Amino acid sequence: MIRLLILALLISSTAYAGSSRDIVDPSQWFDGGDIAAIDNATELSISAWVIHDTLAEDDYISANANGVTDGYLFLRDDVASISGRTNTYMIFVAESTGTSNVRVEGASEASTNGVWTNVAFAYKEDTASTGLRLYVNGVEDANSPVSTSGIVGIDAGANVFLVANAVNSSNAAGLDGRIAHVQVWDRQITANEVVEAMRKPGSITKNLIGYYPMNGATGAGETDFSGAGNDLTDHGTSATDTDGPPVMIGGS
Repeated sequence: MIRLLILALLISSTAYAGSSRDIVDPSQWFDGGDIAAIDNATELSISAWVIHDTLAEDDYISANANGVTDGYLFLRDDVASISGRTNTYMIFVAESTGTSNVRVEGASEASTNGVWTNVAFAYKEDTASTGLRLYVNGVEDANSPVSTSGIVGIDAGANVFLVANAVNSSNAAGLDGRIAHVQVWDRQITANEVVEAMRKPGSITKNLIGYYPMNGATGAGETDFSGAGNDLTDHGTSATDTDGPPVMIGGS
C-alpha cells in the first residue's frame, strides 16, 4: 500500500526522472527471485530504457530462462543467429512443456551506442500472427509481430527473474551500459500502452507486477514500486548514475 501511494504521488507530479544504474561488466546484475506471476504467465510484457556503451557484444536486458528450453531472453543482439541482422534487439520465448520456441529478431542497426533507447516486448501464448511483438522507441519493429501458436507455458522452473543478466552468474553475458525504468506486466500490453509506458513509466498500472526506476543507492537493490513486492537484489555493486532517459513522471 505504501509503495502504491508513493507511485501515485510520483505519477501525479510533473518531473523529469534523471537517474539510472550503470552496469560496467557481467559481475553486476539484479535478480528478483523466482516470481510465480512470470512462471505462470500466459501473457507477459516488459519495457526498459537502456544505453549501450559498446556494440561489440550482446547486452542482456532481462531474462527468466532455463538456457534456451524454457522461459524468455530479452537482449540487444550483436548478430542475430537466424536472420544475421546486426546491432538489433531480440525477444526469444521458449515453451516449458515441449520443444517449441519463437523469436523476433529486429531490424539491423536498431540499437546504437551512447543513446537512450526504449525497448519493449509484448507476448501472448498460443496466438496466431500477433502473439509476440517487439517495439523500439515506441514503434513496432518491421519484423514484428510473429505467431506464438503452439507456445503454451513459459515456466523456467526455479530460475529467477533477471535484469542485466542471462543466467544469474558473473560468468554470463550481461549488460555494458545503463538501464532505467524496467516495467513488467503479466498481460500483453497494447501499442498505445507501450508508448505511454515509455513516456511516463509507472503510469500503466493494470497487471503491473514489477516497476523498477533503477535509481537505488550504489550497491543496494531496487524496490518494486508496482506494489507486488518483487524487489530486486543487487549483485556486484552497480553504481547509480545521475543520467537518465527523457521520460516524464506525470504531466503530459
